[in-house]
Amino acid sequence: MMRGRFLQRIAQRWRVGEADASTGGAGDFEFELPHGGRDRWYAVHRPAGADPRAPLPALFNFHGGLGNPDQQRDDTGMNALADRLGFLVVYPAGSGRLPRRWLTFNGGVCCGYARMEAIDDVGFAEAVLEDVARRFPIDRTRVYGTGFSNGAFMCYRLAVERPSFFAAIAPVSGVLGVDPRPGDAPPLPLIHFHGLLDQNVAYQGGIGPKARDPQPRRSVEETLAIFRARNRCGESPAREERMGRAVLRAWEPAPGGAPVHCWTLEDGGHTWPGGQSTLPIEIVGPINRDIRASELIWDFVSKHRLSQREGV
Repeated sequence: MMRGRFLQRIAQRWRVGEADASTGGAGDFEFELPHGGRDRWYAVHRPAGADPRAPLPALFNFHGGLGNPDQQRDDTGMNALADRLGFLVVYPAGSGRLPRRWLTFNGGVCCGYARMEAIDDVGFAEAVLEDVARRFPIDRTRVYGTGFSNGAFMCYRLAVERPSFFAAIAPVSGVLGVDPRPGDAPPLPLIHFHGLLDQNVAYQGGIGPKARDPQPRRSVEETLAIFRARNRCGESPAREERMGRAVLRAWEPAPGGAPVHCWTLEDGGHTWPGGQSTLPIEIVGPINRDIRASELIWDFVSKHRLSQREGV
């Protein structure tokens, strides 16, 4: 009986969310979206005070491996930022043996169930975007991506396999887990965050000592080099800044390119800088408090549009 009431509450929440979304209302919503023969879902936060007719920029915020949208919302604090600055937050849900817990995305070499089952999460992300655009007025030139760990792998995979999906990306504690495709890809503004004490997705690459999915990964530097080449940036950063134990390196592009920024957290583990962690410190390590990744992410990505890169 308890399980029945739980499922009924979920269904009720989804139905109310759909009704509210149809009027462009603000708040939190969940939507079912069958894809690839599976029952998938995603969550949306529409900022309070937004004009229901005005197209908003949208930020996809992918959760980490064995996480879920609720966890990603709480750890990043992105909803409060969206309310203050006026953007839509989209939280895709990964897949797994349970509908709402222990979920993963197929980001290439990461992670878990989604990787082993070869789940089409690129196609799912595309379906989510189309479904969001059907329910809410959004600015299609200002769709951005961020994500933590497995969610960061997902951002990078979309950047390679659907190079015009996002106007800019901001991965946290993850690297490129697929091979770049031959030929030219449009430049894509990138800001990356990574802790030097990360033992899950190790900064230096390979298999981290505490990796839950023991697959060899690229290093952060290899990932950045691939995107510097794509974005027409030089090998040396144009500027460097320090805030406590957080160090920014910023590569600026040649004409027609896009910037690459990287925040390295000298005291950061496998965590969201300035955020929270629902996992114990013994597993993920410390959180750097010198910067707030969520605010830096929006400040960076919101400056970019697809039209500026592609002449739309």
